Amino acid sequence: MAWAATAASIGLVAIPAVQPVPASAATTSAFSFNWSGGASAPVTWNGDGSPSTWDVLTHARGPGDAMQPTVAQHGADCSPPPATHVITTLSDSVFICRNHVMTSVTDRGYGADVLTPDHMVDFASGESVLSFSVSTLHNDARDYFDIWITPFASNLMVPLTDAVDVQGPPQNAIRVRDCFCGNNTDVFTASVFNNFAESPLPTASGTPLQSLLPPSAVTRTGFELHLSANHIRFGVPQAGLWWIDAAANIPFSRGVVQLIHHSYDACKDQTTTMANPCVADTWHWSNFAISQSVPFTIINGSPRSANPGATTIHFPAPAPANAFLRFEAVSGGLQLSFDGGHSFQAPSRQPIIGDHGNIHADHFTPYFTPVPAGTTSVVVSGQNWYGGQWWLRDPSIWAAQGTSPVVQPPAGNPPTNPPTSAPTNPPTHPPTNPPTSHPTNPPTGNPGSGSPGGSGSGEGSGGGQSSEGASTTPVEKVTEFVAKLDAAVNPTHEPAINVILVGLLLAAVWAVLRVIRSS
Repeated sequence: MAWAATAASIGLVAIPAVQPVPASAATTSAFSFNWSGGASAPVTWNGDGSPSTWDVLTHARGPGDAMQPTVAQHGADCSPPPATHVITTLSDSVFICRNHVMTSVTDRGYGADVLTPDHMVDFASGESVLSFSVSTLHNDARDYFDIWITPFASNLMVPLTDAVDVQGPPQNAIRVRDCFCGNNTDVFTASVFNNFAESPLPTASGTPLQSLLPPSAVTRTGFELHLSANHIRFGVPQAGLWWIDAAANIPFSRGVVQLIHHSYDACKDQTTTMANPCVADTWHWSNFAISQSVPFTIINGSPRSANPGATTIHFPAPAPANAFLRFEAVSGGLQLSFDGGHSFQAPSRQPIIGDHGNIHADHFTPYFTPVPAGTTSVVVSGQNWYGGQWWLRDPSIWAAQGTSPVVQPPAGNPPTNPPTSAPTNPPTHPPTNPPTSHPTNPPTGNPGSGSPGGSGSGEGSGGGQSSEGASTTPVEKVTEFVAKLDAAVNPTHEPAINVILVGLLLAAVWAVLRVIRSS
């Protein structure tokens, strides 16, 4: 895919806020982690643990904390599969039973569970091996997992190469992914991303895993990813199966590790209700390890989502020096306050390319913005967008060791009050789920800028900022009414309901015009 050419042509290649120093600046060590708990009931896991903290993100395409009812493996008493229990919230999609962790996520558009440990894999001075064990029962073709290795500066909340959701791949990365397949026929492929350009690696084998080992929801099989400066190897040693064993031009030597369970409307062909919930795949994980690693700081925020009804995020420990606030959000414009609401500033967006240059306004966007040392709370002010309420998910504070952050303060003075005006006008047609066409052309400037073609590091509010007391135009009032109506009547943004709503509104406008003309 010509990600790099597209990015360069529209000016979307941004300079990261963090410039890594040589890998030798930090001492590497072995890292291992296992989950504990869940003896008698599933335990929701947000990433906090000892001796390690993980960043856990559960993503859904639209705003909200609810998830369509889904059957997850393990019973309500944590009895092993084939026992099951039903989950209905995003946070419950990552849970612990019987001393290992499960991911079980679905969404009518696109959903993902993203697990990120607080240790980076380092292969600057030789091979480093990333290993983990995972179940192998894989029935749903629209449900799969992959592994991303990304430099600290390039990390994205939910890296993805498909246009269905979020905002594209990282600027630089390694990706190893399961096939878009079901019926227990798992085969893995790998790619390297260099300045958004994806280079697929040759495969060493096309043998499905389950042809050598029986699929199982109970037995977890060991996988290994071997990384060196110019070589990648991935497979299942106990089966003598290596899908990837190839030379690679890797543009970095240390990276954040993400284990991602993807669900692309895994229950699309199922009619689901509370009485008849979605049945998708559950992945069981354990025995995570990195042979050569470098630690970094993760501080998870609470609550796990911010929205018009919950605008303050709290952290259990103060932000260290040179730290970053990390989250994903969808909105008509965001402002953050690090001083209890006395002043606000726009957050910095991560370098992204979107879908071949199209930044989707109706998709969640990743943010990675400098946070002052000592910060223990953040106040968020947002503007609703044409699809509903503004929404921010899974905030955390990250700080790297062995990196030299370059913190660029926002240009100009921050506003003293958060913006209160309505969002900009929506497009003529509401987005489908998933989108079937691209939105209007993206900004021609840096994606971190506040306005198209302008400079700066933060997302603006439609290219500008408005203070309290700003007037609202009739079009903005109608826009806000439509957004509220859609959020109330169609909280999951089903395309068919959106079409019906638009039709009813057009019919109402036509009827009013007829009355006016006849009077």
